[in-house]
Amino acid sequence: MKRLGSATPWALLRRRRASPESSATARACKTFTVATRILSLMLVMVLERFRHGPAPVYERAAAHGRMLPHGLRYIDSWIEDRTRNRCFQLMEADDEALLHEWAAKWEDLVDFQFIPVISSAEAAATSRTHPPPQAPSRAPRR
Repeated sequence: MKRLGSATPWALLRRRRASPESSATARACKTFTVATRILSLMLVMVLERFRHGPAPVYERAAAHGRMLPHGLRYIDSWIEDRTRNRCFQLMEADDEALLHEWAAKWEDLVDFQFIPVISSAEAAATSRTHPPPQAPSRAPRR
């Protein structure tokens, strides 16, 4: 990942979480937002549903690794505790096409859903100037 000064955008974000009241935090948050846009990075929450349970997925991962194409980065993941049949992964991509290239290597074992996300700090900063579109209202059920 490209660096801004002496810290990566992720390091700046970690500092933000460590001291939410400091003015350095505001600068770090702003720098992270700018850095994300400059580097054209896309954060994506990947929802995976294991078609045949977790064992075949873990076996392939042990044998071949994550099989990520260049430009797609794994950040962290969480597994649904009760059934262990769903995984929630945070990924960083240079291009959306990389997600589909990666998913094609796993589609026999996993159903994927890709959800672009932004940091809470970025959402808060941009909501002041650009509120999100309103979802259509639903009629109450009777």
